[in-house]
Amino acid sequence: MSTRLYSYYDDQEMSLITKAADELGLSITQFQKYTVLLYILKDESLRKNMLSMATLKRTMETSLEAMKPGTTFVASSLFDPSVWANLSRGEKREISSILKKRVDADPAFKVAGKIQRGTLNRYEKLSD
Repeated sequence: MSTRLYSYYDDQEMSLITKAADELGLSITQFQKYTVLLYILKDESLRKNMLSMATLKRTMETSLEAMKPGTTFVASSLFDPSVWANLSRGEKREISSILKKRVDADPAFKVAGKIQRGTLNRYEKLSD
């Protein structure tokens, strides 16, 4: 069973939320869910030391820029294995969603195929 949660924000709060969501490439609903789950699923010591989604997005972008044309990759290959292993399932899904939007919007990349039907996309960098 799933439950819908409604929140009300004033104009200033909504503006801040929208800006933060846009910076991460998320819808405001995805952003709200991500931030709430991030907060409650991590204990306080981890919350203070964890990587933010903005940091993960920058790492992803840096990896994509450094990649040579003709390279095929999956989302996890853009990160150090120790970083990827310590991300929650939700964080991995958000990163994968951001990557898919990035690839769809950039003609320098394409979806090269599915490794696992419906769950894991393989991408290819076509040009710089």
